[in-house]
Amino acid sequence: MRTHKLFTFKNAKYIIAFYILLLIPTIYGISGISIDYDFEKFFPKNDPVLDEYIAYRDEFGSDNDFLLIAFESKTQIISDADFFNALSLTETELKKLEYVNEVVGPSTLEIPIISMGGQFKKPLLKEGITLSEIRKDPILYPAFVSDDGKNALIIVNHNEGLSKKKSDALLSAVNEVLKPYNSNYTIRVAGKVHGQEHYISEMSQELAIFTSISVFLLTVILFLFFRALWATAIPLMVILYSVALLISGIFFLGESLSVLTIILPTIIFVVGISDMVHLLNHYLEEMRLGKPKEQAVQQAVKVIGKATFLTSLTTAIGFLTLLVSSIEPVRQFGLYSAIGVAIAYVLSFTFFPALLLVLRTPAIITKGNNKVRWQSFLNKCFDGIFKHQKLIYTVSILIAVGGLYGFTQLKINNYLLEDWSENDPQRKNYEYVEEKFGGVRPFDLILRTNKNLFDADVLLEIKKLEDFLITEYKLENIISPISAFRLYNRAKNFGKSEAYALETDTNKLTLQSEKIRKLKSSKQLKSIVSEDGKKGRLFGRVYDYGGYIFKQKNENLETFLKENISTDILQVQQTGMPYIINKNNEDLSSQMIYGLLIALAAVSVIMMLLFRDIKMLLISLIPNTLPLLGVALFMHLTGIDLKVSTAIIFTIAFGIAVDDTIHYLSRLKLEINAGKSLNEAIKSSYFSSGKAIIITSIILCSGFLALIFSSFASTFYLGLLVSVVLLLAVAIDITLLPLLCSKWLVDKSKVD
Repeated sequence: MRTHKLFTFKNAKYIIAFYILLLIPTIYGISGISIDYDFEKFFPKNDPVLDEYIAYRDEFGSDNDFLLIAFESKTQIISDADFFNALSLTETELKKLEYVNEVVGPSTLEIPIISMGGQFKKPLLKEGITLSEIRKDPILYPAFVSDDGKNALIIVNHNEGLSKKKSDALLSAVNEVLKPYNSNYTIRVAGKVHGQEHYISEMSQELAIFTSISVFLLTVILFLFFRALWATAIPLMVILYSVALLISGIFFLGESLSVLTIILPTIIFVVGISDMVHLLNHYLEEMRLGKPKEQAVQQAVKVIGKATFLTSLTTAIGFLTLLVSSIEPVRQFGLYSAIGVAIAYVLSFTFFPALLLVLRTPAIITKGNNKVRWQSFLNKCFDGIFKHQKLIYTVSILIAVGGLYGFTQLKINNYLLEDWSENDPQRKNYEYVEEKFGGVRPFDLILRTNKNLFDADVLLEIKKLEDFLITEYKLENIISPISAFRLYNRAKNFGKSEAYALETDTNKLTLQSEKIRKLKSSKQLKSIVSEDGKKGRLFGRVYDYGGYIFKQKNENLETFLKENISTDILQVQQTGMPYIINKNNEDLSSQMIYGLLIALAAVSVIMMLLFRDIKMLLISLIPNTLPLLGVALFMHLTGIDLKVSTAIIFTIAFGIAVDDTIHYLSRLKLEINAGKSLNEAIKSSYFSSGKAIIITSIILCSGFLALIFSSFASTFYLGLLVSVVLLLAVAIDITLLPLLCSKWLVDKSKVD
């Protein structure tokens, strides 16, 4: 027995009862879902560069577990005792907090002094110091005191890998310490812990906002097109249930929502509703022909079911190609989106038909004005495309040529804070700290030698490297094995700032090395040089120039190392979280191209199995590659770069855009098989599927366009670019697609 025959009034009650029972675990799962922001999950798995970074971090400490606290005063720190005391008390209280390892700030910074009378320490900010003296001190300026002397920075290093609960506890405690000073000073806090709390708060708000927007848009659009409350309410109820099942499923899998999966409800809303629109549209057509409700439902499932299964499959394939990514959140986003599409399809062809059967016969079938308006509109469109064939072909060629050029011009680029809007307070805090105290982006190099990093010839090689980094990267606040020698040299010269330099005399440098090696067990030296002296680190802070610029600078660094640093003495390797993020973006772009090729191949196989005609295959692929080329041209013209948030849209958009083509060509095949001539079949398919194609495209575009109001760049770009693809796709499907069918397909009725 055919599966569509299973849709009877009796079976419908069993189906509805099943979904009512399923509500219990579904509600439980939704109530337990949480939102997670672990930036390190964006690191690729099983990557040797990542493994090297983890080993480096385990040995020398993390480059990202810190809080930056910037005080802004109306007066200079050297002339305001209250400002200085506020900083001093803050640093003292921060050191007492749980999870805090170290606090470094201008009020407590000290310099060791080695003299004939013994060893002691003296504060860097001593009484009577002038602003010009501060500016000459490479330890104080610009790391802790700004150029105008009215801004001071405190760095809080905390435990690695703090859980969300511990991070929130630490941030709350820090805020309590800062509370007494908020009225007199402008205080800005930046860092991983603060960013995590801010991110999760924003994501929670956006989950609620975009879910509400999606429901509102779908309600308005469905009502405008179907002019009936039941035709609006039933699809909405089914799609809400689909989203609920997906979210509860994520909970039962032990996972949380992330910055990418947070938009899953919106995606499933707009993608899943298209199945029901096609089914509902055909159901109403059958009812208008006077068929009983049960027969109308069965016929709608029979006719629409196969095409809709294929469209859901191609959409799921578009998302599943994201599994080629080495980044776990991207993989999860692709997998869960595909699962969500599958859930929406199953409910659309089980729960939705069951509800249609048990509800009373809709009154909308007696109203024909809406149908007449659609017929008139589609008739004008159909006549117009054949009158303007040359224009349509010309525009299509221009999109193809321009898109190919645009694609070759796209560049891979990213910024650490690119996901935050320009007005985001967290981003402004980072930018403020970067402006006043030098860069905030960590920069790390692994240093290796077969000798000892404290050997004179090795130190001189490191010095050459540092000089290059200062010139090329504008590297600030450099800490390396040389720092110990600079500090020693300054200590021997009564703490004078100009003495904070590396001794150039090899013999003197060797003598200093012997003394410094005796301190190798000290905490400070352990953080920059390994126990055996053969491995160390060089780190500092740079401005966030962007991944594209950093790639060029890194290439210059590689050239410098080959030409100027003897590998027999010193080997250098770049590492660190920002470096890995940049590498991820470069790898992801190539992975997404690979994923797009997989999607093209998979869709080609589906089309060949469905139509068994190479011409139909070409006809189906051309209208769906043009929108991708169009969005590449759009990205080039608007200056949008390739990154995680933009690279993934190509495979996603292709999987969604091909749906309308499948619906049209499937209907065309049915019309031809029914014995109609090619021209009659093309026109009949255009009229029967055109309305549903336009409605679903409007729903999809509206849903994705809603995402442009997001405060996250990744969500904004996903919404904008997918909408551009879908708008191009529907325009091409209702103009170029019928023309291609008319030109390339053989009219079998004439051949016979």
